[in-house]
Amino acid sequence: MALVFAAAFALYAWSGESLAGAWILDDKGTITMNPVVKGELPWSEVWRRDFWGHDALASPESHKSWRPLCSIT
Repeated sequence: MALVFAAAFALYAWSGESLAGAWILDDKGTITMNPVVKGELPWSEVWRRDFWGHDALASPESHKSWRPLCSIT
């Protein structure tokens, strides 16, 4: 298991674009503009808000995309 982890990490680290790449697709909206990720709201809100962090899941404006573990990491 440790060998698999080491190999995956080495391959990921050697590809220069993986660590120093530009923001792409929805990165800005889900990371730099998400109030939960930015710390503007308590972390507990990650369980009640959609992936973008702006709307509560129960809200009609929410698109119901819910990925709390992705937002936490």
